[in-house]
Amino acid sequence: EAADDPRVAGDPVDLLMLVKNLADNAIRYSPAGGKVDLCTHADGGQVIIEVCDRGPGIAPEQRERVFDPFFRVLGSEQSGSGLGLSIVAEIARRMGMTVWLDWTDAAQRQGLRVSVRFQD
Repeated sequence: EAADDPRVAGDPVDLLMLVKNLADNAIRYSPAGGKVDLCTHADGGQVIIEVCDRGPGIAPEQRERVFDPFFRVLGSEQSGSGLGLSIVAEIARRMGMTVWLDWTDAAQRQGLRVSVRFQD
């Protein structure tokens, strides 16, 4: 085990559900043949998971709503229930995590980066 190997504590079922929903969402909204990145890193003793896609992204004015159950991004052509990110938000809330969204490519205003910060 490396000293800088990020580790988190928590319910393994919840952690798996969180990562699965993030990955499923990124894959669903990426273009065919697109790239999805999932990475972890430590920041000041806390672990951050990031999932980045190359899809259309989510406009800043809609970002807070994507955590609401059944909310679907306006203009989305993808099918889905609108529950994926609300499940992520609920797991994060229960485990004391912070979730935020950003562009994968801010200059081009495209792609979505979802970051989850685990608390100590």
